[in-house]
Amino acid sequence: MREIDPFGSIRLAVGGQGGIPAGVTAVAMNLTVTNSTQCGYITGTAGQSWPLASTVDFVAGQTVPNMAILPVAADGRVDFYNGSPGTTGLIADVTACFVKTPSADTSRSTPPA
Repeated sequence: MREIDPFGSIRLAVGGQGGIPAGVTAVAMNLTVTNSTQCGYITGTAGQSWPLASTVDFVAGQTVPNMAILPVAADGRVDFYNGSPGTTGLIADVTACFVKTPSADTSRSTPPA
């Protein structure tokens, strides 16, 4: 679990980690928010501007999961933003990854890591 500061962000390396290939273009993730001190939302992106839509909404004190498919930046990372005036914990488990091949985009499942 990683804690995210109020209105703060974290960077999570996924490419080249835990059996995920370095050239991954997107990942399916189970995201769980826990230990939140205020109501808010988490949103994820691949180093671009923050999207207008949330990935997980939460209320203070709740533990809330959500599955999402998120793009991965060229350097193998996904960024998460805490749109809340309080701290929150984030657990992120990759369940599948998408890799671009010369002929097509392909996907493969991976054990949670």
